[in-house]
Amino acid sequence: MDHVKRVRRMVRRSVPDGLGARVIFVAPATGFFAGKYSTGYFVKRAAVISEAFSPGAGLDVIYYSDRAPEVLRTPTVHLETVDEWIAEWATLPNSRHILGPRLPSSRIEDYLEQEVGWVGSDMESAASFVSTEFPGGPDAQLVLFRMSELGTKELIRKIAESSPRNTFWQCFAEVDDVGYEWSDRSARRGGLLSNLWCFSGESWSYRAITLGFRRWAAKGPTDQVQLPR
Repeated sequence: MDHVKRVRRMVRRSVPDGLGARVIFVAPATGFFAGKYSTGYFVKRAAVISEAFSPGAGLDVIYYSDRAPEVLRTPTVHLETVDEWIAEWATLPNSRHILGPRLPSSRIEDYLEQEVGWVGSDMESAASFVSTEFPGGPDAQLVLFRMSELGTKELIRKIAESSPRNTFWQCFAEVDDVGYEWSDRSARRGGLLSNLWCFSGESWSYRAITLGFRRWAAKGPTDQVQLPR
């Protein structure tokens, strides 16, 4: 819980007193391996941020995938049970199991092995889903969005068109997957949309990944945005 205390201290220093924030983690349904930069690794870190902003509320996790026709919302993740959640929703027991009887499937493995058509869900679909399922309320919302390499411009436009006013989007991706739309540093720090930042890389600290949200929350939401060309 030391990480939670550290993030909570940062929050108290930089955002209005009493601000609560719902945290939503969005990611492609990939990276189901053990270790650093896996989906489970990022979910655990996002759960720490959620606990720091809104103790006990839990983390909402959304998957998008080109192997499934619809965006998937998983059960809420709580920090004290995050390892159990990872076992069911961020692990593929049979992915490298070749010999012997099939192992019991995880929930995410069952989901991805369904017979689906060739049309999958994408980043734009995920952003639209978040805006519809989480339309906003009295508290701010922080969306931690792990991007894939395709559809960056469409994602930005969807956020501009449909994002609730109280929602801040913090995107991140591997450096090679960050599109040209983010080539300018100012664009990555609210230059395209006031409620949208992008972190180039996956080795982020709690301070770095929440900096944009903390600055935005301290100023208060604004409707002034610059649409990408």
